[in-house]
Amino acid sequence: MNARHGNSSRKRTDATKAEELKRCWDMRVAGYNEREIAEATGLSPATTHRRLAEAFEATVSPARDEIRAWEDARLDRVLRVATEIAETAADPEVQLKAVAQVVKVSERRTQMHGVNAPTSSLVVNTDMPFDPATEYGRAYAEELAAARAEYGGRDAATA
Repeated sequence: MNARHGNSSRKRTDATKAEELKRCWDMRVAGYNEREIAEATGLSPATTHRRLAEAFEATVSPARDEIRAWEDARLDRVLRVATEIAETAADPEVQLKAVAQVVKVSERRTQMHGVNAPTSSLVVNTDMPFDPATEYGRAYAEELAAARAEYGGRDAATA
């Protein structure tokens, strides 16, 4: 039995989990960090983290999705007007300004939906000393050579 956190193998009821989730979330919103919450509630740090993650998903994710839907609708309206102006305006300057707005709407939507976020990153530490005689050293040398080959001899950070 863990004296600080109670018996961690004890099964918690749904009501107990809900109480823990609410208390953890209320404390987090009040400015406490995870360590402080764990100490105050008697929960393990891992359980505290899980409760906060559950609370975040239950509280913030639905609002985020709703806000995105509202913003998409607003961007749709702006896009329709800007496109109509770009296609029908007699003045070329007005057309160019409308096209610029269409581009801004597209950039905003791309950013909002994370389309322009990187999908993967390769981090290679070429300064780390290693012994090529060890299994780890050989594996490291092979990975480093493969990364350099993939990025044309450049460091991955500058690729």
